[in-house]
Parts: sequence; C-alpha cells; structure tokens
Amino acid sequence: MLAELLIHSYFNIVKREMIDMVPKAISLNLVNHSKDNLQRELLQELYKPDVLDELLKESEYVVSRRREVISMVQALNKAEEYALFFLPKLSGFTDTIAHRIVAGV
Repeated sequence: MLAELLIHSYFNIVKREMIDMVPKAISLNLVNHSKDNLQRELLQELYKPDVLDELLKESEYVVSRRREVISMVQALNKAEEYALFFLPKLSGFTDTIAHRIVAGV
C-alpha cells in the first residue's frame, strides 16, 4: 500500500516536470532556430559590397572633429617646442628677478 502510494506520487512529480519541460524545450528550439536564421541574414546584409562601403564611411562630424584634433595636436607640439626653447632662458631671468626682490633693489 505504501509502496503503491510512493510510486504514484513519484510518477505525478515526473509527469509535472515533463509538462513543465515540454514548452521550455519548444521555446528553446524556436529561439535557437530564430537566432541562427537572423544571424545568417544579418551577415549576408552586412557583407554586401555597397552596404559595407556605406557602413565604413565616416560621418562629416567625425571628419571635422579629426581635423580639429590634428590642429590642436600641432598647436600643442609647437607650444612644447617654444617652452623647451625659452624655459632655460627664462629660469635664469626669474632667478635674477628673485635675487633683486630679496635684496630690495
């Protein structure tokens, strides 16, 4: 009697699990199939020559921003050259001024 009740309970648990697993398995197969098809179609569209050229083309904003940044880098390089040229000369000049201030001249 007890064994029969336990077996019956066990089969009810297995039955509920199977009922829960079937929709999940179907959904998983549908999702994987859709994902594979979508990926294949997207790659086909992406690697078309005319689309690829369009995707790789830079926007006008990027082109103008690059020009601005290049000019800023050139200006900074020029400023660095001036600083490296004049800094040693200015340090001697500032030392002289500091001595005069301390001496009260």
